[in-house]
Amino acid sequence: MNGMLLSEKLILNVAERYLLRLSGFDLDRIATFDQVYQELQESVFIHLCSLVEITDFSDKAYAETIVPADKLNTLREKIDTYYCDMDQKARTTFWSILSVMLWEDSHQYLCDIQYEKRFKDPILGEAFKAIDDFCNT
Repeated sequence: MNGMLLSEKLILNVAERYLLRLSGFDLDRIATFDQVYQELQESVFIHLCSLVEITDFSDKAYAETIVPADKLNTLREKIDTYYCDMDQKARTTFWSILSVMLWEDSHQYLCDIQYEKRFKDPILGEAFKAIDDFCNT
């Protein structure tokens, strides 16, 4: 899992900081959400590890599979609770940015999981390892 905190990611992303500032979000308070976001990321990662195999890669089905709607609803509820004193526009902008970040992280986790599964294949695992070793030298 990614070791970077949410607040660190948002500090590095100028465009997201700009959008949050325009929406009226208090950037100084982002760090208060680091732990909540990390717990949600871990929850999604556990969910991804429990999936057997994803076969439907259509946009909606894939998105719902790797980040279920209940996780996004939980995210919205937590943001509304933590930042209830902020304008709805600011909270919605924050939720939108975090939803995309969560989806991107989840997509990367899934790719990493599938990449790792190649090496455990009983028939082709050794061949995949040899190819990977050759490419990394």
